[in-house]
Amino acid sequence: MGQCGTGGHCRLKRRFFRRKNVFFLQDHPRPHNYLCTTRIGRDSIKIDASIIDYIASREKDFDTSWSLPGMPFKSPGYHSKVPDGAYAHPTRDALMYAYLLLASGVPSYRTRAVKVVRAVLALQDTDPTSKTYGIWPWLAEEPLTKMSPPDWNWADFIGAALLMIYHDHRTRLPKALVSGMRASITHAAYSIFRRNIRSDYTNIAIMGAGVTLAAGEMFDLPDMFAYGKKRLRDLISHTEHHGGFNEYNSPTYTIVAVEELNRIRHLVKDASIRALVRTLHLHAWTMIAEHWHPATMQWSGPHSRAYADTLSPETLDLLARSGAISFTPSRTIPPRVVPCYPLPAVLKERFASLPKKEFSIRRRFIRHDDDSRSVYGTTWFSPEATIGSSNHDFCWTQRRTLIGYWKNGDGVAVLRLRFLHNGRDFSTGHIVSTQHDNRILSIAGVFRNNGDFHPSLDKPANNIFRASDLRLRFELTADGAEAGAVGSVFSLSAGMHKARIHTSAGKFHGAGVSWTANGMNAIDCILYSGTEKEFLFTAEEEYYIPLGVELTPSDAPATDVPVSAECADGICRAAWDGLAAEASIRPY
Repeated sequence: MGQCGTGGHCRLKRRFFRRKNVFFLQDHPRPHNYLCTTRIGRDSIKIDASIIDYIASREKDFDTSWSLPGMPFKSPGYHSKVPDGAYAHPTRDALMYAYLLLASGVPSYRTRAVKVVRAVLALQDTDPTSKTYGIWPWLAEEPLTKMSPPDWNWADFIGAALLMIYHDHRTRLPKALVSGMRASITHAAYSIFRRNIRSDYTNIAIMGAGVTLAAGEMFDLPDMFAYGKKRLRDLISHTEHHGGFNEYNSPTYTIVAVEELNRIRHLVKDASIRALVRTLHLHAWTMIAEHWHPATMQWSGPHSRAYADTLSPETLDLLARSGAISFTPSRTIPPRVVPCYPLPAVLKERFASLPKKEFSIRRRFIRHDDDSRSVYGTTWFSPEATIGSSNHDFCWTQRRTLIGYWKNGDGVAVLRLRFLHNGRDFSTGHIVSTQHDNRILSIAGVFRNNGDFHPSLDKPANNIFRASDLRLRFELTADGAEAGAVGSVFSLSAGMHKARIHTSAGKFHGAGVSWTANGMNAIDCILYSGTEKEFLFTAEEEYYIPLGVELTPSDAPATDVPVSAECADGICRAAWDGLAAEASIRPY
């Protein structure tokens, strides 16, 4: 019998038994995280039962023909040609799985982990003369030569995952495999060194620094270690120059940055490196704290890169484990591989409550010598609601150039402005905004030479887009959402708050635009809808759609000032209730 508990406070008797060299724990109610210790023969094995549970939940996924776990592929729409939903074998997921197999302490799982790691190592390009030297494919069934294009970040991601296995579990692996891992990590480190990514690619700049630092320290590669240290120093200088990470206020990549900084603290012993990590750790957590909205448990906008409009359970779990919030994770969340270090204590109170009842912050994210080109974000907070916008940005699917949240019963309402091409987010769309508290004046237009769904990877031939539908959309995701209109003022409401959209005449590709409610959760500005035709965005046509949005309690009166706009000398100048904005009417 084994004893289980959390922190020594909860003890449960559980039956521990073995079948065919696989260890099982009989199911009983228990806390989310607990450890079991049992003695088998002469060996005492500590088993984290959350890891055992996770591995058991994925038993059906392990494919013996590949020696890898498989799953339905979630395609982002670029890099890979494998269709979304197709069953595949992701390399990054495989190494997390292998780490947990080893962390389980179960001998048969260790045997499986060896097979998984060997299978992943075999997929790396180890030819120093190759363009893709040191990287891996996303999927085992899609080699680098078939990707569109290969993702050079996989030297960083897979290198970091291999380092965790090497650092924590190499004494439990065959010597030949450990030697192979060391060679593979070294190839990845030199690939990172050769690529030499810029500091404005924040999460990869940190991750690559971590791989080269850890490889340099563990494998006695002083030049590699010096490179990683310089990279961290450069990133600190870059961040302090701009006022924050260039991948600004990103719920996806700031969390990756925090995790990678935690990884460096775990892997690298050098005191000077750990001091640099603490500086970057404070930058990352300051960004999170400044934009945290306690009532909705959401990360206020604007966001440079986000994979979803609301925070994932995995992100909330990391915030909780770091001491920022209280959150009980689902049992379906995979156990964490990288240890969570606490957030800076000076920031903890900001997660508990707003510093004022109602206030706004304005932060510079990206600095340019011509400050009109700098990127700023403005965010308004009240006890129940928050809304934020960037002063200018394009409309990639990962951007949240204008997004708001408010408390809606036991849930949260999400308001988002999108630019859509045939129903998908359109990277060529462009938004300029001026915000004061809960009111935002925007002008929508288009970029020149941007891509379609991705800003650079899918530019059409001759810059000609084919479209049957182009529109702006204010989208409200909320239980009980309702759309309405009074004259030219449309509204989206849920619970105790309402977003009012003040519309005006605009032009797109030489024609007028029209506004309409689309069901109960969207207000659309239709730029074109009809038979598919070609669009070449040139300086010969005009593109400008002025609009205003205000987020208020549902019973608050709307401003009765209409949005106005004047266009001259290629510039649209809009005004609304004390706000002013201007943007080019030509493609940027």
